Amino acid sequence: MKSICFCGMDGAGKSTQSKRIVEKLAKFNSLYIHVFSQGNTVASKTHNIAFIKDVHQRMRDLSGKGIGRYVKILVGLSYYLVDAWVTVLRNRYKYKNNMIIYDRYFYDSLVIFIANFECMPTWALSFGRLLPKCNEIIFLEAKPACALKRKPEHSMEVMQRYFALYRMLAKLMKVEVVDGTASMELVNKEIDKRIDQFILSLQVI
Repeated sequence: MKSICFCGMDGAGKSTQSKRIVEKLAKFNSLYIHVFSQGNTVASKTHNIAFIKDVHQRMRDLSGKGIGRYVKILVGLSYYLVDAWVTVLRNRYKYKNNMIIYDRYFYDSLVIFIANFECMPTWALSFGRLLPKCNEIIFLEAKPACALKRKPEHSMEVMQRYFALYRMLAKLMKVEVVDGTASMELVNKEIDKRIDQFILSLQVI
């Protein structure tokens, strides 16, 4: 089982590109499965269980200052880490003869968590190295002003924070970003180049 993930802030073009790549692979009769990561994890299926709901409530009730703040951060990061591994291992077993394409991945969950808790990104982002790694990682970047036009439900402050965090994470993961705000032709060309090289190396097509 091989996997490709599209990551990046809202408005960068993740869904557009992941769907396009699914269509591209389908033309070659490749085996694939398109997985929308957010809301399709093992943990997301347990939110209605009484025990899990109680744990989440206790976490929310913790103080946002002092030791309570750090407990929240560490428990939250550990929660995403465990959810990531359990979900990916489930997918690897369930779709072992397929290629999985993730529209959003746990790198996105990590960035959102850090942005919401406003913890120190220099050490919290290092949890990204502990997440299960996809065979091909594509970070799509969007300038805050452009992303805001596409996703006006956010504020400029939020978009700027996401932009900075994604840049730091991409650098940490040593992944070259793709400018999702360039012309569609240029974006498609850059992503096709990377996907074609990846598929060719696997001799899938």
